[in-house]
Amino acid sequence: MNPQQPSTNPAAADVPRTIASPCVGVCQIDRDTRFCLGCWRTIEEIAHWSRYGDPQRLEVLERLRERQREAGQDRRRVTRRRQARQDSAGTP
Repeated sequence: MNPQQPSTNPAAADVPRTIASPCVGVCQIDRDTRFCLGCWRTIEEIAHWSRYGDPQRLEVLERLRERQREAGQDRRRVTRRRQARQDSAGTP
């Protein structure tokens, strides 16, 4: 595509994107829940985040809050690496 020509792809349209990613840099997908251990998103939500406009991002964030409530947690989960460190240190 010529950089001088406007994009004809509707997905590339100027969609407001002011809501930052909930990524916390702990990128591991839980085998059981299929959610990221850090941000609680699915692999699909992670992959498509940059294409979402703010309304879609707000929907994802609400789903994340619901997942956390259902799990009884309000913060990121313990990763395998952190769990191994806690186990070796003898902390619960």
